[in-house]
Amino acid sequence: MPKKDTKLEKLSEKIHITVEEIRNLGVENLDCMFMEIYMEQAAGLTDSRQQEKIKHPLKDVVGIVFFAVLAGNDEWTEIADFAADEKETLQKYLELPNGIPSHDTIQRVFFILRSDELQSTLVNILVRLVSVAGKSLDEYLYRNDELGCYIKDVVAADGKETHNTGKKDSGDVKDRRNLNEFNVMSTEWGICLSSTRIDEKSNEIPEMQDVMGNLDLRGCVVTADALNTQKETARAIVKRHKGITALH
Repeated sequence: MPKKDTKLEKLSEKIHITVEEIRNLGVENLDCMFMEIYMEQAAGLTDSRQQEKIKHPLKDVVGIVFFAVLAGNDEWTEIADFAADEKETLQKYLELPNGIPSHDTIQRVFFILRSDELQSTLVNILVRLVSVAGKSLDEYLYRNDELGCYIKDVVAADGKETHNTGKKDSGDVKDRRNLNEFNVMSTEWGICLSSTRIDEKSNEIPEMQDVMGNLDLRGCVVTADALNTQKETARAIVKRHKGITALH
């Protein structure tokens, strides 16, 4: 039996955990909702293939992977088989001008994707699903109709250094440095919205400003430690979203 692809396994796990949690809340037509949101986000993916040789649009190939993963498939052959079996359903959302791509084509296309774009697309999809689910369930952490204030989530941002992860005997200074990450969590849904590595020449302050500017945080309270109580950080959050957002 071939070894499973770790990148695909991680994608499958992240989608499945979140989607199953939302499904358990009784939200209907979740698969259709997922694909509709995906199609909105797919335009942001970079296609580095030679355009004159393309037979399958990028959004079709990645869409097949997302839809297949939703159905519990986590191997490339399973994904291609699923797409062939569900072609009629997939055609409602995807173009498929040359039918269903082979599993080799799906795998090759998936691995030319930029990791940061794929992560951003996935996070935006999951955040939108959570947002839609919250609206349909009419659930808010805090609601004040008189003030028009509706808070649906608390987003926690924090940097973390993982000790003993550096290679002490390495001649490269970068390799000797411990792993430093900046993580953003949805505390209400238990979702990691973003996890990025902090460059050795930087720190979590500019990293937070960059990450916050790329997340949809409308209707959320953002919490961070004292290190990140910066005017530029607050500006990065509020300027893009202009929503009910606070920094503590």
